[in-house]
Amino acid sequence: MTFAEALEILGVTLPCTAKQATKAFRKRALETHPDRNPNGDPMEFRRVTEALQVATFHLADAMRGEGPVRFDVGAT
Repeated sequence: MTFAEALEILGVTLPCTAKQATKAFRKRALETHPDRNPNGDPMEFRRVTEALQVATFHLADAMRGEGPVRFDVGAT
């Protein structure tokens, strides 16, 4: 998953902070969590969780000054 895809899944745009990404994740997690939504898809919840990990990783690098935020960087 790329950084751009992660931001799209979370519903945030640049410029944003890791705190804003986390807030967006909490909202999406409530919508997609299988325990909160009986029709929720567990795979969608996992995708939202992975999106948060990718987004916060890249945003943290930018906050530490390790380079600009780039959309073309894929996460493993």
